[in-house]
Amino acid sequence: MESAKLEWNGKNITMNKASDTNWYLNVTGLTNGEYTFKVWGKDLSEKWVASEVRTVTVNSTVVLSFVPPTPADGAVIDTDYIFVNVTSSQPLQIAKLEWNGENITMQKASDANWYLNVTGLTNGHYTLRVWGGNDSLGNWFTSEVRAITVNATIHLSFVSPTPDDGAVVSTDYVFINVTSDQPLMTALLEWNGENFTMSNTSSMKWYLNVTNLTNGHYNFKVWGVGTSLGTGLPVRLEQLL
Repeated sequence: MESAKLEWNGKNITMNKASDTNWYLNVTGLTNGEYTFKVWGKDLSEKWVASEVRTVTVNSTVVLSFVPPTPADGAVIDTDYIFVNVTSSQPLQIAKLEWNGENITMQKASDANWYLNVTGLTNGHYTLRVWGGNDSLGNWFTSEVRAITVNATIHLSFVSPTPDDGAVVSTDYVFINVTSDQPLMTALLEWNGENFTMSNTSSMKWYLNVTNLTNGHYNFKVWGVGTSLGTGLPVRLEQLL
């Protein structure tokens, strides 16, 4: 033949010549899907003839890879958020983050790059993986599973009607009211060196009314123990009255 062209999904591509009777072309970088092709050959009389039509299906495994700033498997972090970022070896129509068993649709940076920032996390252990799917064949693929621990500092804050630091009050009681930015298992009021278990309206709101006080100076602080990790490590808030 004088020349040969590969008609690949309706597009003609000039083939390479091994000899007058042998022509070839390697079609690379294919994503999953169905492809049809045939070959057109032009003989020495300028006449074009065609081969049979063939259909092939590419159905290779799509690889999903975690990339920075996604924390490493087994990481312990001190933030209340985890940014999950993943790339795909082939374009995806959708990606879902499986977060502690719950599926959340991810944001798209490109067909092959998806992300989601999971915020407002309390201290605890979290497992995650990413599902990528709906390629042209309707396949779904999954990443590795990662386990990440959030162990952020818990902050306690005195709120009204707790007297300000250094306040002088004219009552025989002091009502201590404190909030936490994460759930607590328990809270203790250390009043002049003695500990008292506080009451709560929720795991993040604790109070105690100290009554029958005589005139004098008092100092106090609050200790809180977080719930999720079970470490028993306290955080404290201190004030002088």
